[in-house]
Amino acid sequence: MIIHNPTRRALFWNINKEILMTPQLALRYIKPSIDDYNNYIASKGIFYASSPGGYKPICGMFFIPPRTKWSLKNSFLEYICEQGATSFLKKPSLEQICNVTRKISSVSSQRVAVELSGGLDSTIIFSVLQSLGLKVSLIGFTSDRFEFRTERVVQDILSEKALDSILINEKDAGLFANLDLAPVYPMPSASALFHVRHSALATAAKNIEIDLLLTGMGGDSVFIDSVPYFKKIPELLLSGWSYQDYWSQDLIYSKNKIEHYCAYSIRDIQRNILSLRQGKGEDRMKLWARKYFKGLLPVELSEYSYKASHDGMYAESLQQKSHEIIYLMKDVYNSLKIQDFSPDNISQVIEEWNMLDQLEQQYFFSNLTYATWFRGIQDRRIH
Repeated sequence: MIIHNPTRRALFWNINKEILMTPQLALRYIKPSIDDYNNYIASKGIFYASSPGGYKPICGMFFIPPRTKWSLKNSFLEYICEQGATSFLKKPSLEQICNVTRKISSVSSQRVAVELSGGLDSTIIFSVLQSLGLKVSLIGFTSDRFEFRTERVVQDILSEKALDSILINEKDAGLFANLDLAPVYPMPSASALFHVRHSALATAAKNIEIDLLLTGMGGDSVFIDSVPYFKKIPELLLSGWSYQDYWSQDLIYSKNKIEHYCAYSIRDIQRNILSLRQGKGEDRMKLWARKYFKGLLPVELSEYSYKASHDGMYAESLQQKSHEIIYLMKDVYNSLKIQDFSPDNISQVIEEWNMLDQLEQQYFFSNLTYATWFRGIQDRRIH
């Protein structure tokens, strides 16, 4: 069976009723079980990010991103393509990329802000828009931590060029805060772990009447991954939906009448960058992007490839919220008897966080995501 979502919003396929549902309607049928947890882990839940590939249902539901086609066979969903994704190879100039960026949702007629971390991906978006003479605001989180010193310098430089600049100290919208109050969605989403931060960004954007808040999410895919030689861009390379955060858009930003999405998810921008990087290998330090956009970037990003690690911030935040996290995950342990959710195990993971490898840390975040979702579903059913 082929499932196609031709709309501009994410929907959910109900495997029992064989129909597409809105998130609100899908929530009526959600009753989590141990099988749903196993399907979540098997369907790339361990990496807590959407990507082309195969998925199993959770509570009888499949997530279907906008304008995508999927194949359903033996209760397993496999990505086929994004509508109109295949394009012939082009060799764009920087001017053409800028012109494409100008067209983002009629960007010139909207009040636009960039969610600016001070890193390369979001800075490129801000700098391209600003170079076109567009009045762009800057909204983001700043940190007093030593490892984010370069990001602070970049934010200060760009703040002077922005129409408005709102920098929120990350301590005022902490990581993993108020997880028991996270809004409920039909599928687990890692964005729920940061719902307080999304709310802070949405409030800041609303206060200065922003219509469109752009992120640099997805830059890692278009600037780091190797790109083979091709005559047509492969469909799997053009999967902008996988850069989008539908959870926060549906549950937080839309309620504030704000569009929040990734600039790199726009088809023409993806196509142009991938075309320029054709035949280039993996580039983890994004040296190509630093060189190509050099004339638009602060020297701290164009001449240096330092990137701050979030490990210290995560470790500290987990320690600060350990009691709340243990209490939250205990609910799942009591209901589903999954040993990884037991209080003793969670306490040990948090205590030994800095000694865990990346896969172990990702597995923990996946479980915390599931626990936050499970708790929200249970509370919703009670009330």
